[in-house]
Amino acid sequence: MQLLLIEGQPGSGKTTFVEKICGSLADRNAKFVLNDEYRQDTAIFGDLWEDNTVQSSATQELLLTAWRKYIFDNQDDNAIHIFDNSLMNHIQYLMAITTPEEEVMQFFSRIAAVFEQTDARMVFLDGDSEIVIKRVDAARKNGWGERVAAMLEGFPYQQQRNRKGKSGMAKFFSDSQALKRKTLEYWAFPLLKVDITEGHWPEYEARILSGFILPWARTASITGSIEFSQTS
Repeated sequence: MQLLLIEGQPGSGKTTFVEKICGSLADRNAKFVLNDEYRQDTAIFGDLWEDNTVQSSATQELLLTAWRKYIFDNQDDNAIHIFDNSLMNHIQYLMAITTPEEEVMQFFSRIAAVFEQTDARMVFLDGDSEIVIKRVDAARKNGWGERVAAMLEGFPYQQQRNRKGKSGMAKFFSDSQALKRKTLEYWAFPLLKVDITEGHWPEYEARILSGFILPWARTASITGSIEFSQTS
C-alpha cells in the first residue's frame, strides 16, 4: 500500500494540487484512491471540527484506531491512497482543544509507527501564515474568514488567549504551523517541504509532481527528504 499525505494550512493549495495529482495519475493509468476532506469527515475520521468540547485522550484513541483500521483494510492494495489534509489537520485539532505539546508529539509518533506498514510519504506545504491566510481570505470572497474565525473562537485554545476575529484566526494558524513543523521531527518517511508563501503555484506543482510523486508512483524509489522554496 502506498500512502500519500498532502498537508498544509488553509490556502496553501492542497485541494487544487490533489486534483492535479489525480489527473496526472489517471493519465498514466495508475491506480489511486482519493480520500478528500469530505470522505474523511463522513466515513473515516468523523467531522472533528463540529465538537469543541471533547476530551483529548479519547480523540487521540479514536483517530489512532481509525488510522489502524484504514491501513489494515487496505494493506494489500496496490493503489496509491491519497489523503487531502489529514494527519496535520488532526494535529491542528488537538492543539485547538489544548492538548499539551508533549502529548501531540507522542500522538504523532504513534501514528507514524502505524505508517511503517505502508510505503508512506508526505508533501508539506509550508509558508508564512499571516501572508497565506490573508491571501486565501481575500481570494475566496465568500465570508470564509469570518466563518472560520467564529468557529475557532469556540475552541479553548483561542478562548484562553482571548483571540477573536481574523487577526486571532491568523495567529491560530501561525501557531498550528509551528507545531506541525515540530512534529515532522518524528516523520521517518520521504518528505517534501515546500514554502508556498509567494504563491507561484505552477512552479510548485510541476516540481512536486516531476521530482517527488510521479517517479515514486512508477518505481517507489524515492527516499530521503527534500526542501525547496521559491528562491532555491
